[in-house]
Amino acid sequence: MNKACTPIFFWLLTTVAAIAQPAPKPTLTVEKIMQDPKTWVGTSPSNPFWSDDAKTIYFSWNPTAEKSDSLYQISLVGDRKPLKVNPSARRALPYPQVSGGGNGPFGNPAPAYNRARTQRLFERDGDLFWIETGTGKSRQLTNTTEPETDPVFLADENIVAFRRGQNLFSANLTTGDITQRTDFKPGSKKPDPKLTDEEKFLKADQLRLSTVLTERKAKRDEAERIAKADKPRRAKEIFLEEKTLTSPQLSPDGRFVTYRLTKAAVGAKVAQVPNYVTESGYTEEIQARTKVGAPLSTSEFFVYDVARDTILSVSGLQFTGKTRPDTSKTAGKAEAQKPKTENQKPYTVFGPVWSVDGKIAVVVVRSQDNKNRWICRLDMPGSTTAITPALTVLDAQHDDAWIGGPGITSFGTGNMSFLADNQTLWFQSEADGYSHLYTVNVTTVEKK
Repeated sequence: MNKACTPIFFWLLTTVAAIAQPAPKPTLTVEKIMQDPKTWVGTSPSNPFWSDDAKTIYFSWNPTAEKSDSLYQISLVGDRKPLKVNPSARRALPYPQVSGGGNGPFGNPAPAYNRARTQRLFERDGDLFWIETGTGKSRQLTNTTEPETDPVFLADENIVAFRRGQNLFSANLTTGDITQRTDFKPGSKKPDPKLTDEEKFLKADQLRLSTVLTERKAKRDEAERIAKADKPRRAKEIFLEEKTLTSPQLSPDGRFVTYRLTKAAVGAKVAQVPNYVTESGYTEEIQARTKVGAPLSTSEFFVYDVARDTILSVSGLQFTGKTRPDTSKTAGKAEAQKPKTENQKPYTVFGPVWSVDGKIAVVVVRSQDNKNRWICRLDMPGSTTAITPALTVLDAQHDDAWIGGPGITSFGTGNMSFLADNQTLWFQSEADGYSHLYTVNVTTVEKK
């Protein structure tokens, strides 16, 4: 859940409960308990979010048992009575009006703010919008048939980065100029045709014996050199081969592009579940997941250094300090206190999460068996020294069962962000068996 929405969610629950007239306490029976809870317990509000002026709270609710939830609002000025938002007013709100699985309004990814929180970016119906939070002044940044997603302010807050298709773009809020930052392409790069030794000798011999051919080649080479020098600089072509691109992200200073490539497992069978009750009247198949123990897909995490035009792999790096305490509930006290050596495992890198000033990046490294989770500082290559990306472990967790819990996901970074000092990272963990908030200093590695 969006960290800004967490406190208002619990306030909203208590407010709605206080306003609603409590019904007589029912007598619980097996028949009553087995009914749909909405018929005798009621429904709770969900997806709360603030208006830009912080005077109104919006949320999804279904107190009248309709077919789906509706948008409601509570004004902090007045009697604070929940009111249903009519369709025209809902469509006029500067928020995406669809449901999803993110952390922002209506389940979408949370809108991106500038550092002063005076400007905000959001996406709706596949287009990007900019709004000034104090005045409500807004502007549509894109209007295309191809969806644009994931808008974010760069360090220069006059520049906005976003994703269109598989590639990253940036837009200048002053001039409106749009620049393509990446050029990911499917398949492999076609190799240049190679000449045999005999063909190489024949070509060299022709140029040596013919002055006309030599002059023609020199003119052609010079024309190609001039044409190449006059061409505008384009994004580097990065071929995906037979892999799937995931989570491309531009660093706040625009120098680095991070991305993950995933290769599907070979020979992994997917279970098919028959669905007998269908609208068509015919039995249809529901595609399920692979069986536990089946071959898993593999992934690699890369950093593209734009300044050096170099692609560097992060996935091949080794972790420092491979000892960890056993935090599983089933381990005895003596066993839990005994350090255990952890062998190198297949893992996936998620992120990064950037500090507000854009100088520090943090990634989550998760073993494929879901028993290990490392939170690491991602040290980018230096501007003058030829170093490769490095990972510094900030927090290591192991559980013989499964790393999980509130705010922790198997397919992302989970709930974490930087505090205002740009040095302290907060995150959720069940290291002691219960979910708590932790902080860690990304420089001193001091954890609380």
